[in-house]
Amino acid sequence: MTAVFDPPAGYLALYTNGALAGINNTVTTTFSSVNDLFSYVGRSLYSADPYPDFTLDEFRIYTGALAASEIAATQVLGPNQLLSTASPAISASVSGDNATLSWPLAAAGYTILTTTNLATGNWMAAGATPQIVGNQWQAVLPVAGDTRFYRLEK
Repeated sequence: MTAVFDPPAGYLALYTNGALAGINNTVTTTFSSVNDLFSYVGRSLYSADPYPDFTLDEFRIYTGALAASEIAATQVLGPNQLLSTASPAISASVSGDNATLSWPLAAAGYTILTTTNLATGNWMAAGATPQIVGNQWQAVLPVAGDTRFYRLEK
C-alpha cells in the first residue's frame, strides 16, 4: 500500500498494488499543523485494537509526492529497488505505421514531447501515455509523414 499526502496540491491518495484505490481532494491540513506524538507503523492508537499479524518488508518516506506512474513503477520494481534520478536512455523501434519508444522502468514520471524542428525549440506533448511493459516503459506513436523528434521530460 502507498499513501500520498500532498497538502500543497490539496489531496490524500491511497494506492493498492500500484493502482489508485481512493483519493480525498479536499485536504486543507498543512504539514506544519500535524502534531506527531506517536509514530506507529501498523498499530492503532486505540488501545483495545489487537496488534497486527503481518510482516513489513519495506517502509519508505519520500521528499515530495510521487506521481501515479512512479507509484506503479515502484510496485513493479519491488522491494530494495529505487527509482532512478539519472536521465534515461531511450530506444526506438518502428513496426508498420508505429514507432515504439522504450526506457528503463526505474525512470518513471516522464512525459513524451515532440517537435518537427529542433532549431525552434517548440516542443509539445506527443499525446502518448507511457505504459509498463515487462521491465520498461513503452509508448507507441503513429509514424507521421513529416519528420518528428522526441524527448522525455520530467
